[in-house]
Amino acid sequence: TAQLHLVSAAGVRPLGEAQRFAVKPVPSVPGNPDFTVVAAFQQRVAALQRRVGAAGRELGSAREQLRHARASIPAAARPNPALYAQVDSLTAAVAALERRLNGDPVRGSLDEPQEHAIAPRLWAAAQYEHRYPPTATQRREADLADTELMVFERDLARLLDVEFGRLHAAMSAAGAPWSAGRGLSRP
Repeated sequence: TAQLHLVSAAGVRPLGEAQRFAVKPVPSVPGNPDFTVVAAFQQRVAALQRRVGAAGRELGSAREQLRHARASIPAAARPNPALYAQVDSLTAAVAALERRLNGDPVRGSLDEPQEHAIAPRLWAAAQYEHRYPPTATQRREADLADTELMVFERDLARLLDVEFGRLHAAMSAAGAPWSAGRGLSRP
């Protein structure tokens, strides 16, 4: 609803009754596109971008956990050189997932062609600067990103739940001091 008020030195007083209204898009775009289709696609891409952002934060957290784990290995009661290999393997796996998500930063900085990553696909699908329906290319890129993201999220969950769990168990068995991501020890 909307209501008109007069604001003056004497105060504020209504100039009429509140009235209901509906906002409708102005058909100023050639071809009179269906704005509900445009909005639905933009919402879909935005939701995918939020998932990519969440996955990126999880990878950053995993990278930090590995940094802390590596630092705690020398202080272990029963140091095991195999722990370094396990941390190195997980570091490589995290880096590989980061490349799948965001692309190769080195190749990107050199403007070299590379395999399509999920985040750049979503960048190609995004269309926030205009009100036209998505093109076939934008729809295809969003579909591919969605499919690749589902597989990526499954792989990321396995890495974090299974592989990091194995590292945490091995570090506990070696008597390594607590490090970020390992949780609290229970007697």
